[in-house]
Amino acid sequence: MTKLKNPLLKFTDFFKSVDHSPPLPIYFFNGEGPFFIQKGLNLLKKKFAGSPSDQLNFQTFFGHEVSANDLVNACQTFPFLSEKRIVILKGLDKMPSGEQEKLVSYLQNPSPSTFLLITAEKIDLRKKICQAIQAHGAIVSCTPPYESQIPFWIKKMAESINLGLSDEAIIELKEQLGNDLLKIQTELEKISLYHLGKKETLNRDDITVVLVGEKEHSIFDLTRAIGQKDFETAMKTLKRVLENGDHPLMVLTFLIRQFRLIWKTKDLFSNGVPKEEISKKLGVHPFYGQTLQNQARLYSEEKLQESFMMFKEADAALKESFHNPRFFLERLIFFLCQPTKNFSTRGGKT
Repeated sequence: MTKLKNPLLKFTDFFKSVDHSPPLPIYFFNGEGPFFIQKGLNLLKKKFAGSPSDQLNFQTFFGHEVSANDLVNACQTFPFLSEKRIVILKGLDKMPSGEQEKLVSYLQNPSPSTFLLITAEKIDLRKKICQAIQAHGAIVSCTPPYESQIPFWIKKMAESINLGLSDEAIIELKEQLGNDLLKIQTELEKISLYHLGKKETLNRDDITVVLVGEKEHSIFDLTRAIGQKDFETAMKTLKRVLENGDHPLMVLTFLIRQFRLIWKTKDLFSNGVPKEEISKKLGVHPFYGQTLQNQARLYSEEKLQESFMMFKEADAALKESFHNPRFFLERLIFFLCQPTKNFSTRGGKT
């Protein structure tokens, strides 16, 4: 069996060390995080292709259409007016198994004049081809980021385009756009162009203008209003959310997520965890952690228990197509925003 020389790298470790580590002949970005895969390729292309002549030594192939022989020939071609070539193989997992096996002998003895950059969404790292890659190169895990990592990447992306963001602005981006870093990157570029030269640091209102335009309400505004027991704002926002096409079950999913965090926050309070440690325990940004702490004070343990019973009832009702989804969501919001006990989503009018 091939002896493994290089450990599997998390993308954050690769990102931090890429400028300080000696280059390897093979880099394999594996996972279902397209932002990390693309960022990894861009970082290495920038590092390895420093002069205009290097641009002539790029070649890209796709796993579903290239043969192993053609790929190996490209890797063994001598670079033109440069010391190195860069060959990219996108979608190793789409390459037929027989062609993958033919690549193993090259991967075990890669050309010293070529950097081979490989990507895949999902592949068994126990396969012989992956072991050969790891023996002479690096396998970088590009899984989607954890929720707690999103603010870090937003800040890094903003810094890369000389865009200053307040903590509130970072959290707003995260809440508006979720975990889609590619989408966040696009929005950051739009924000940068819109506010070019206007401010050193942008706040929440500055980015909201660009993010939502005429769409002044979102599902995140809804969860915020309900968490604060602002019934009037919540009902208005629900109307806008549904009119904008958000599915009722998605709305319910976000509500459940918010109240799980509120309940966890309350539990941490009860166990004497210091306020400044709660955000770390929850894995969220400190600003969002403070919001959760404020909301947790508004809900008793009994109210939270009743809320999850209501969520279960609402989930069942929303999955039955003959029911009016807006009716059940409005009744659920009324319950969450009011101290009323024993309130049910079954029957009645708001």
